[in-house]
Amino acid sequence: GDAVFGDEGQKNMFLQDRQDRYEKEHPIYRFTYDKPKHEVQLSPDEWRYFPVEDTKGHAKTGKVLRLQLPSLHGRTGGEVAYFVLVRYRGEDGKWVVRPYTPISMDWEFGHVDLLVKKYPDGKMGQI
Repeated sequence: GDAVFGDEGQKNMFLQDRQDRYEKEHPIYRFTYDKPKHEVQLSPDEWRYFPVEDTKGHAKTGKVLRLQLPSLHGRTGGEVAYFVLVRYRGEDGKWVVRPYTPISMDWEFGHVDLLVKKYPDGKMGQI
């Protein structure tokens, strides 16, 4: 049946005793580990090379470029509504530079995903 208590103190002692007995029968294991250092890979001060790891998408509308970061634990370090400048040397030898907002999350490590839309006369969408 239900326990009857004379005051709030007795009820708290009863509940604590039940919790203590439960924890003895069902121990809680807590694990700790050293989290890997998640280094920011992008820099506002210099151009850095990131190879294209993978491309996915539709030939008509665009594609997602997955750029590999130098470290598996690397992250972009971007804040809300940030963009990255991407450049490559075109066939004419001139740099093609475009801003892109990453579609991958900052907590995804080791890569950054960019959505590149394809336009009829666009240079970046042709790569």
